[in-house]
Amino acid sequence: QVLIANHSLLFADIALRSKGADTGVLPEYHCVVLDEAHNVERAATDWLGGRVTRLSFSRLLARLYAVRANKSKGLLVVLENKLAAAAGLDAELVRGLMETIRQQLVPECIHLGEEINGFFAAAVNFLSQQGEKDLKLRLTGEYAHHPGWQQLVTKAETLFLETARLGKLLEAFRTRLDFLGPQGFEVVLPQAIEIDGIRARLGGLEADLQEVLVGEDGSLVRWAELGTTRQGPRAVFNYAPLAVSNILKENLWEKFPSVIFTSATLTVKKSYDYIRERLGLDRTFKVKELQYESPFNYQQRVLLGIATDLPDPAEHGFQAKIIPAIGESLLASRGRGLVLFTSFYLLNATAAALGEDLTAQGITLLCQGDMPRHRLLEKFQADTNSVLMATASFWEGVDVPGESLSNLILTRLPFNVPDEPVFQARMEEMRSQGKNPFYSFQIPQAVLRFKQGFGRLIRNKQDKGVVLVLDKRVATRGYGRWFLESLPPCPIRSGPAREVLAWQREFLQSTSPQRED
Repeated sequence: QVLIANHSLLFADIALRSKGADTGVLPEYHCVVLDEAHNVERAATDWLGGRVTRLSFSRLLARLYAVRANKSKGLLVVLENKLAAAAGLDAELVRGLMETIRQQLVPECIHLGEEINGFFAAAVNFLSQQGEKDLKLRLTGEYAHHPGWQQLVTKAETLFLETARLGKLLEAFRTRLDFLGPQGFEVVLPQAIEIDGIRARLGGLEADLQEVLVGEDGSLVRWAELGTTRQGPRAVFNYAPLAVSNILKENLWEKFPSVIFTSATLTVKKSYDYIRERLGLDRTFKVKELQYESPFNYQQRVLLGIATDLPDPAEHGFQAKIIPAIGESLLASRGRGLVLFTSFYLLNATAAALGEDLTAQGITLLCQGDMPRHRLLEKFQADTNSVLMATASFWEGVDVPGESLSNLILTRLPFNVPDEPVFQARMEEMRSQGKNPFYSFQIPQAVLRFKQGFGRLIRNKQDKGVVLVLDKRVATRGYGRWFLESLPPCPIRSGPAREVLAWQREFLQSTSPQRED
C-alpha cells in the first residue's frame, strides 16, 4: 500500500508523535519518499512550532457554545437537547448534567470568550505601540523587563487559568456522561468524542501561547506579529524550532530504514552539502547521492541574459531603471512573460507603470492577488498574449508549458527578508558558531530559490525562451558564480540592458530547432 500526503500532513504527524502522542495524523508507515525535498526544512519549521490567534481560540470555543442572531448554538446546546429528549435514562443524572451545562459550562464559555477578546485587544494595543504597521517582533529576553509586556503577560496568565478551568469542567462533565449507561451513552457518543477533541485542542492552544509568552526553551524562536485584516488589526503569536535537524534525525532519519529525497533543486554548485547540513544528514548516516542530467536541451532552448548596467538593487534608482527594461522586454516577446519579484511593492509599482502600455499593445496583464492562484495560471496558460507578474510562491510550482511562457524575468536575486525572526535567529546562531551566515546560509538559500525560478521556463522538450536577470550582482559579485554554476549549462550573455534586450529579440525570433524525441 502507498500513502500519499503533502509535507504539511507529514510534519503535523511528526509534531504529534514527537510530543509523545500514541497516534498521529497519518496511519502507520514504514518508508518515506519526500518529493520537492528542498522545502523540507521550511515545512518542518512551520509545523514543528506553534501559531496562536484570537480566531484560533474563539472558533474552538464557538464549537462549544455561541450566540448568533440571538440564538444559542453549539455542541453544548445540541447535547442539552439530546439529553432532554432521551427516554429511559436516569432522570436525576440527566437533570444534573443539564444543570451543569446551563450553570457551569455555558457561563464559563462566555467568561473565557471575554478573556480571549480582552487579551488579544491588549496584545494589539501593545504591538501597535512598537511603531510598525506590519510588525514581526522577535521576543527575546529584553522584553521580560518591558512594563507593557509584563502587563500583557499578567493578562495572559488570567487567560491560562480560565482555559484550564474550562478544561477541568469539560473533563469532569465528560466523565459523568459515562454513567448514562451503554444505551444513554450511545445517544451522546458523537458529542462526547467532540468534547474530548475540543478539550485537547484548547489545552494545546494554551500550551502554545504559554510557550511564546513565558517559555524558556533556548532551542525555540518566539515572535509576535501585528497584521491587518478586514476586521482590523490582528495579533499573532508564534514559535518555531531554531533548528529542525535533531527533530528530523529522531523522528525520520533514525526511525525509518529508507528515506528518499527527490527535487530538481537540492544542490548548490552541484553539491548536496548545504541540504545535508540543514537537515541533519551527517556522516553517521549512510547516504547515497545521485544526480541526473536534465532531459531538456538548455544549450539550444534557453538564453540567459544578465543586464549589468542597471543599479544595484540596494541603490537609489533601481526601480526607476528596471521598470522600463521590463516593459521593453515584454513588448519584444509580445507578452508570453512571467515576471518574478521579491516584493509586492515593486510588483505593484511595475504593474501600475506598465499596465496601460501593455494593454495598448494587446497584452493582457495578470498580477498576483487579482484572483486565486489557480485561476491566474489558467488565464496565463490560455492567453498567449498575456503577462503574469508575481512574487514569493510563484518562484516554484508554476507549470506553464508551451507558447504562453517564453520570457522569464527575474527582477533580483531572491535573498530572504533579513528581518524574519527565524531567519534572524539562525543567522545569530551561525555567528556564535564562528560561521559566516552569508555564505553558509543566505547564499545557498537564495541559490535554491533562484534555481526554482529559473526552472519555470522550460517544462517540456519543445519549450524555448529567455531568462532575463535584472540583478547585476549575479555577474559582478564574487558570489554570483554560486548562482550561475548551480544552473543547467546554457548560453549566458551579459552586458548593458539595451544589448541584452537585443539578444533576447534575436533569440526569440530565431528558427526553433527541430522537435527533440
